[in-house]
Amino acid sequence: MKTIPEKQDAIVADFIMMGDEFNRFAYLLELAGQLPVMDSSAKTDTNLVKGCQSSVWLDIRVINGIFYFTADSDTLTIKGILYLLQDILCGQPAIEVSRSKLDFIQRTKLMSAFTNDRQKGVGFIIRTLLDKAIRESRPN
Repeated sequence: MKTIPEKQDAIVADFIMMGDEFNRFAYLLELAGQLPVMDSSAKTDTNLVKGCQSSVWLDIRVINGIFYFTADSDTLTIKGILYLLQDILCGQPAIEVSRSKLDFIQRTKLMSAFTNDRQKGVGFIIRTLLDKAIRESRPN
């Protein structure tokens, strides 16, 4: 299995290959369509990410020390980001997730296409994921 940095590097390479900002954005929207459907029962207030401009739900689980999450959003661009985050983080040891520096969004220049509010929302999503990994990685 590839490490978190290796997965991020591969994503960055894919986006660079896309060329200009328009093509990168179109690719992100294409990825949004690949986000697995989240069970409607997981779309609870508890799983709703606070501070996002869009509605974003994260159902995060750590099973035997391995990090997983399902997600959904009412915005296609955020669904694309969620798909990429799943690709990078799901199946990784929670301790590795807790230590990760998720910088692929900046490196792909996707953040520059987002409004300030959308950038903050993506930050809240990432913080929510990392905080859960940190909590689950602490010794009992």
